[in-house]
Amino acid sequence: MNSLTRAAKLFRAPAMMAAALALTMPQLSAIERKQKSLIELFTSQGCPACPAADALLHKFSKRDDVIVLSLSVHYWDYIGWKDTLATPGNTQRQKDYARRKPGGEGRIYTPQMVVNGAACAPAIVKDKIEAELARTNVLLKDRRVTINGRHDGPALIVQVGGRAENSPASATVWLARVSPSAEVAIHKGENSGKKISYVNVVRALKRIGKWDGKPIEYEAPFEAANSDFYVAILQSDIDGVVIGAVDIH
Repeated sequence: MNSLTRAAKLFRAPAMMAAALALTMPQLSAIERKQKSLIELFTSQGCPACPAADALLHKFSKRDDVIVLSLSVHYWDYIGWKDTLATPGNTQRQKDYARRKPGGEGRIYTPQMVVNGAACAPAIVKDKIEAELARTNVLLKDRRVTINGRHDGPALIVQVGGRAENSPASATVWLARVSPSAEVAIHKGENSGKKISYVNVVRALKRIGKWDGKPIEYEAPFEAANSDFYVAILQSDIDGVVIGAVDIH
């Protein structure tokens, strides 16, 4: 064996070892490589300004770096039309945000968009929402925690990673059951005569556990009907910011 052959074999050996290691290492999912932002729209079928916000949420739903949720509330039912998508849990979530005052906003109203649990934005002003997405993504860049989910037979598995550099010491894991779309014809109230299209409608929202900074796995019953899916949300117990979110189809 001449010196050139020996040199070629020595060069190939480390390269082959590296390739073998790459094949055996787990590949990062898209969610692990890039955490998604969360936009929550609090809306009502009795609110005349809400259809424009509902339409704008459809546009944000097309982005692959954002999860959007439509949460219908029921406190406008008294004006003549009972919201067919509203739940007490949605209304309570908006009240919880008002108590925490994300971005200094301590009111509840519709339409209201909450961005990453950290800011409120006028729900019909696209540029403002884009600006809050950019701002809060910078704010949360060293606080976000990897969160993943999957189906396992009749169970739903949610996996939460360990703390990032500046993650809070504790957080709550929420699980939302979501319908991809809904269309509602409204016959009374201020939107009477309109047919409104909704995207990613929250049907149910519940706490499934607490996170204390250590990697952990949660299990919940898989109860989705038809084309429903789930969104798991990791939300700081300190200030309510969303430090992780994943959609589970």
